[in-house]
Formats: sequence, C-alpha cells, structure tokens
Amino acid sequence: MADTIEDSASRSLYLCFRYQFLFAPTVFTPNIEGVFSYWSEAMQEYERSITVINQGLPTKAALKVIRLPTSWYGVVWENRERYATFSQDRTDLNGGHEHMTDDEFLNRVQLVASFMRGIDFLFDAVVPQATKKRRAKQ
Repeated sequence: MADTIEDSASRSLYLCFRYQFLFAPTVFTPNIEGVFSYWSEAMQEYERSITVINQGLPTKAALKVIRLPTSWYGVVWENRERYATFSQDRTDLNGGHEHMTDDEFLNRVQLVASFMRGIDFLFDAVVPQATKKRRAKQ
C-alpha cells in the first residue's frame, strides 16, 4: 500500500527527532519552467571548428562551449575516445566574463584549455558559402 503524504511527512519528522537533526523536513517543489526559461535567456552556446596543434600531428576537432552568467563549460571533441572538458567560474581574480565580447570570451576559453588541459588549438577560418549564380533565361 502506498504511503500518503501525511505518513511520509510524519515519518520524516520522526527521523529528524530520533536522530536529533536540527532542521524540519521541507517540501521542495521547483518551478521547472522558470529554471529552464532563466537558462535559455542567460545561456549562450558556441560551436567552432578548431585544429589542435600540440598533440602530435595537427588534427581537426570541435569546440563546444556553454556560457552562463557566472560560469562556462567547454569540451574539445575529436572523437568518442578522445575529448577533454574544462570549465571556469567567476572569481575576483579572473574578473568574470560577462563583460566580454564573443571573440574575447572565446580567446579566454582557448587560454583556459591550454592552461588546464595542455591543449593548444587554433580556430579554423570561417569560409563563406559560395552562392550559385543563376543564368538569366533568354
């Protein structure tokens, strides 16, 4: 038979008193929609093609970064067996990254990847897609 809310709450309260915890049981019901809307407004994602230059022969890889207001998380992805993750939180020492442009921020990511993981890479040049010219019908 399934416990009711009252049964589970009274059991939790009993355990708190039995083991002399100094906190009361709390009911936590987060608003998931609010959490995701905050993340979607404040989060930026970057995906860039890179060339890793200090791990043997130069190899192509992908850099994927999620930028949040007070931290960021990145991965250099070559394949399923070869990848590295790194991140950085805002501190007084590093000054945060909210004020940076996209290029300044990606340069910071490049610096942290080199310092934390020993991965040196260059951003690949973005080649504009050539458009087909249509011939005028005669």
